[in-house]
Amino acid sequence: MTDTKFVPGVVDMTTASAALTTDNTLLRGVHVQTALSAQALELSDGSGGTVLFTVPASAPAGAWFEAGDMRFPNGIYVVSTAVTSGKVTINARSQVNWAAY
Repeated sequence: MTDTKFVPGVVDMTTASAALTTDNTLLRGVHVQTALSAQALELSDGSGGTVLFTVPASAPAGAWFEAGDMRFPNGIYVVSTAVTSGKVTINARSQVNWAAY
């Protein structure tokens, strides 16, 4: 079960790359709602930042990819330029004060 402080954000992969969050964020995991196309989905640390998490190409609907509360200090940026289909739910929590962890 996802902690109630983690908020799901639904991302349709047919849209352009975009910021899901722009501040310090913890990523719990990604749930694939609709199977992805033959390209991997990348989550980077802010726009133009380092890719920290990848959902594999052709991930099937219903798959869960655990991120173990991975930190994205500059926010989660969804890089979907190569992905042409699919829908995912990204479970994340904005965390302004890292000292709590």
